[in-house]
Amino acid sequence: MHIARWFLAACCSATLASCGQPLGEYELETIELTAEAPLPEGVRGPSYGQYLKVELSSKTSLTEIADKIDGVYAHADFCPFSDPYSLRSFGPFSSDNVDLGVPSVAEPLQRGSDGKFHYNVFIVPKHPMPDVTYSKAAREEEAYDILSNGRDVCLRFEAPGYDIIKSKSAMIRMPYEQIAASLSSGL
Repeated sequence: MHIARWFLAACCSATLASCGQPLGEYELETIELTAEAPLPEGVRGPSYGQYLKVELSSKTSLTEIADKIDGVYAHADFCPFSDPYSLRSFGPFSSDNVDLGVPSVAEPLQRGSDGKFHYNVFIVPKHPMPDVTYSKAAREEEAYDILSNGRDVCLRFEAPGYDIIKSKSAMIRMPYEQIAASLSSGL
């Protein structure tokens, strides 16, 4: 009987130990079209010429939980979210575009005047983009066009790891109407 209890306790502990770190809930502030975006530290890539700059706010500071996660990535897809690599996205960045992909090396985030932490994510609105030279592998990726698709876009932060339950944020939904208004504003 004692062995059975010990085994059950060990299994429960192992299951709890393999749960990921929750990465918080985020509120969509604005979406705007921009010609430039920062790239994560160490990433080389083409300039896509157009990006949707997605501004978010949260009560969660990614730099405060840096000791629990190794890295954070922003992933975007058409809703409902099923493929984290469907839409090219870059981030998270702080509100002043400091790379937060490795939160442990970033300067601690400061709360804004609203008491929240602010983030930017950049999404390429179309693949392939005109006048961009792609690698062979990138040329073979599935084409998309956010504007002509007519669907909301879902975004979330995820942290890599070997946890059974992955470290991720709550889903952030970007309404198509707001995306379309941003894209039609032009540069």
